[in-house]
Amino acid sequence: MPTSYISTVPGLLKIIEAVLCLGGFISAIIPYDWTSAGGGWTQFVTITALFGVVGILIANMFLVEKLPPIFPLLVLIFYAVYDLFLLSAGILTAVRAGQVYTVLIFLTGYNLYQSIAAAAFFVLAAFVVFVIDTILSFSAWRASSAQTQSSSTHTTATTTSKTTVVVS
Repeated sequence: MPTSYISTVPGLLKIIEAVLCLGGFISAIIPYDWTSAGGGWTQFVTITALFGVVGILIANMFLVEKLPPIFPLLVLIFYAVYDLFLLSAGILTAVRAGQVYTVLIFLTGYNLYQSIAAAAFFVLAAFVVFVIDTILSFSAWRASSAQTQSSSTHTTATTTSKTTVVVS
């Protein structure tokens, strides 16, 4: 099993991202009455980010030789989009945590504030780690783009021919 990628900084960041997204998803599904009040968006963002990060991790661990040259750009786009998604879900969850605290205790007697607050923490922490990984993905994309351009412009072909004349 190739574990060399896991010991690198991008590999460790992806593991941290997966753990934070899983924690955010679990915390977001515990309160049963807040899916229409922003919980559904938080659940969607965290679970799709988890699947995306695990997919990128598996691709980098097992398929690194078979990945197309456009893969770093696709990873960069994924991270840029999910930076915005996680930021919006984190802000929404943090705001709802304060609102739900007073309403749910009054109506139901249950205190689900801790779970929504935990979801806000996990989502905002995942956002910070995603931003760091976006910066690293941008650097990797620039390096691969520069490498592709330099290797395509300096390629030369040399052909030699040997002619043998046979006289009878």
